[in-house]
Amino acid sequence: MAITGQTFTKSFVVAGQKFYAADFLVLIAELQALNDEVVSEAIANAGAQAVGGVKTFSSAPVFAAGANMGSAKVTAVLDPTANQDAATKKYTDNKSVDGTPTAVYTKYFTGTTDADATTNVAHGVTAANILHVSAAIFHLSTAYFVYDFQFSASAPDAFTLSYNATNIVLGNVGTNNRSRAYRIKIDYTT
Repeated sequence: MAITGQTFTKSFVVAGQKFYAADFLVLIAELQALNDEVVSEAIANAGAQAVGGVKTFSSAPVFAAGANMGSAKVTAVLDPTANQDAATKKYTDNKSVDGTPTAVYTKYFTGTTDADATTNVAHGVTAANILHVSAAIFHLSTAYFVYDFQFSASAPDAFTLSYNATNIVLGNVGTNNRSRAYRIKIDYTT
């Protein structure tokens, strides 16, 4: 509202303070300027708009075409309760399928088999969390023999594979596989 070309000489007393009409015009002009500033800071209902600072919404914003976070993290997310809720990494890592956590980790070991028939390799994993163990031994400088490999049934080429609470055990190692390089892989959960 703009008031121009008028001269006011009347005065008013408000709460014991005397005001002239011109004072009210100044106040109205200041309120109009404040309103214009607030309107210019309003978030548009349509179109592209850069909005700076922290904004508080009375309800959750809805993104019609997805939200591009520009490589920024979304933080302080609650655990999901509905099928289409977002899930945090920790929530997903801690979920289980048939009692087995879904996060699977892998450890690798290399070394040389002992000169006798048994080699123990400390694994450092809770045995109940081990999902799979595989092993291979470098055989007579030609190739690695994998534990399940059915190439030869002869005792000099054979070995067994097992694990206990503390070790991976390469057992019944045939003479052709003793003092040879080995590789072991363990898949486990936490």
